[in-house]
Amino acid sequence: MLGRDVTTNLVSSFVLSRLDYGNALLAGLSYTTIALLQRVISAAVRLVYGLRPRDHVSAAVIELHWLPVEARIQFKLCLLVHLTVIGNALTYITHLL
Repeated sequence: MLGRDVTTNLVSSFVLSRLDYGNALLAGLSYTTIALLQRVISAAVRLVYGLRPRDHVSAAVIELHWLPVEARIQFKLCLLVHLTVIGNALTYITHLL
């Protein structure tokens, strides 16, 4: 009823932001734990596109430009290190590295 753009924005705001919030802590977790989080992203894609539970979401994920959970974790860590190196990170993170 809301339309694909509005639904995408709402899912990004409420679901993906929660997945990304603490994903620096998720680095190095087992595959089974990461797979559970990936299922959340797949369910979000099904919600946005109105897909059935057994439909494949690969094409829809590519169209939305959403990264898999493992890639999201790695991207966030790389971004954090980059910000630290160039001096834009918080002071306590700079002291940790």
